[in-house]
Amino acid sequence: MLSGIQSVWVLVGLAVGAGWITAGQANTYTVGATVLGLVVSVSLTWWTRTPAARPRDADGTPLVPAPPPTRLAE
Repeated sequence: MLSGIQSVWVLVGLAVGAGWITAGQANTYTVGATVLGLVVSVSLTWWTRTPAARPRDADGTPLVPAPPPTRLAE
């Protein structure tokens, strides 16, 4: 299984091989995808540490239990 950046390298390599983009553009796209991945990773890490990401039972909001499922007559 390829990681995210390895997938980008494969796709960019295929695009260069097909003649759709130049090697210079490929470098730009790869760097851009790497930076975007880092920004998303840092953002998600930061968000999971905020109160908004905590489960409702941890912040004092009461949880209403779901009613038990009804069983059909056998």
